[in-house]
Amino acid sequence: MNSTSLPQEIFIDLVFYISQDNQEVFLHIPLSKITSITPKPHKYLRYLGWCIRGEIGTLRTAPDLNHGVDVFLEAEDMMYSRYYYVPEGGMGFRRSMVDIEVVRNSRNILKSSNGTNRSPSFRSSILQRDKCCVFGGFASNEGCHAMHIIPLKRGERWFRQIIDLRNAHTDPSTSSNPLTDINDIRNGLLVHSPIHAFFRSRNIGIIKTPNEFLDASDIHPSSNHPNLDTDSSHSPRSRYTLHWLTTPSPPTAAAYPNCRDATFPTSTLDPSTLPSDILLPYIYGASAVYKWGKNIDILTTQEKFPRPEQLSAKAFDRIRHRTERGSSSHPGPSERDDDSESESDSESSYVSDTNLNEADIAMAAVGLFWSRSSEVQAAYQEERDAERTKISDWLKDVPPSET
Repeated sequence: MNSTSLPQEIFIDLVFYISQDNQEVFLHIPLSKITSITPKPHKYLRYLGWCIRGEIGTLRTAPDLNHGVDVFLEAEDMMYSRYYYVPEGGMGFRRSMVDIEVVRNSRNILKSSNGTNRSPSFRSSILQRDKCCVFGGFASNEGCHAMHIIPLKRGERWFRQIIDLRNAHTDPSTSSNPLTDINDIRNGLLVHSPIHAFFRSRNIGIIKTPNEFLDASDIHPSSNHPNLDTDSSHSPRSRYTLHWLTTPSPPTAAAYPNCRDATFPTSTLDPSTLPSDILLPYIYGASAVYKWGKNIDILTTQEKFPRPEQLSAKAFDRIRHRTERGSSSHPGPSERDDDSESESDSESSYVSDTNLNEADIAMAAVGLFWSRSSEVQAAYQEERDAERTKISDWLKDVPPSET
């Protein structure tokens, strides 16, 4: 009996970091996933490198100028199986970066920011802008969630880090209307609950075009959208395209097709309220590292960089809880919106768990390459001083213990 074998998957490697002892950290990407989103694979690889490193670079066949060649980005055929994304300053870390151990072992970087409260206005603002699921046309009362692009549990500190590092050259509109709040409407989309779950698990990403490397025409045309009525259209001058980083089941792929563009109401849409160019590349890069990253552990054991001094998360929490006279730090059921996490993924369990899951490590890894500005270090110092002031003020009001 003859057996028919399936075609072997072809993989393309994109190296985005080389350690001091020449170990390479790279993405091992199924070629089918690259071609499923674009006919310009080399431009897409350069876009990926930019998403992860946060630095403009070139795509080369070797990591230095003395070997290999620059890659012709308009070529449609992949001539090599391994490419290097080479920033101007080289492929190592920058001295001012925060190394991954800070995020893996110091949960207070996420917790002590005190910036994870859900804003009651976030969902209402998203509903007013999007009306229904932007990718599936599902009505808002049909299981749609107001989804945060940068997860709420990251907190204001992480959010500020991303904004500070990309604000100047990625999204000029933020200079007149700064992004300062993780509950800003530009950090959200209204999506059907399964899309939200796939986004949180990093199975899908959203590519906004045009961007630094990809034009809107470099992404395959959008699949048919059930929401294209008289009062909805794709966003003006831009595309927000859903991309499957994994292979969904046939029913799921039929419900939420690859390359489907988001649509928004035309009569009330203000383009300045659409998702920020700063946030989508960051989360897309983190998703790619999570799904396709190889040798990521190298990032946890290599060069050690200056770390911002942090207070103890547990100590700060104890003081905060005593100040609040035992009240819960989590919103009650009536205060939660559709972006709330399950009990097993709540912020309390996230902080008390001493091990990050793989998706969190990927998020932290991308954060490494975005954490190299003096402004970010100053922000850390400012928040640290503010926290110490809170503790000092609280201690002044604590009655002396009786002995």
